[in-house]
Amino acid sequence: MRQRSQLPHKLSEQELDALWHKAVILRDKKCRWCRADKNLDPHHLVPRRFTGTRWLLDNGMTLCHHHHDLATRNTVEWQRWSAVNVPQALLNRLSAIALPITPRSELFMQETKVILEAELTNIMRKEI
Repeated sequence: MRQRSQLPHKLSEQELDALWHKAVILRDKKCRWCRADKNLDPHHLVPRRFTGTRWLLDNGMTLCHHHHDLATRNTVEWQRWSAVNVPQALLNRLSAIALPITPRSELFMQETKVILEAELTNIMRKEI
């Protein structure tokens, strides 16, 4: 029988969210709207409640706190800005693979972590 310390670590959604958060901000470095480089938040284009797109980097963009608030509240300003600055083809592709909330298997969570860590590594290599 395995000892408790040898059991594989069960990933939480919060751990994957943190990896996704870090990767999106590292990739973009600035608010995509106003180019600010302080007080940054990642924003999900397709809401995070959808399993198929929650941790895809393509589903994220970095916004400053102010613009993230406008986007989260889906204000008229966000709708106008995103209509011009977020490619419709990207939104169509993300919408096609977005799945409603479903139970996430441990295998799905582990595979998602591996993908996010690889993407983070690639982003950091590009900075060197």
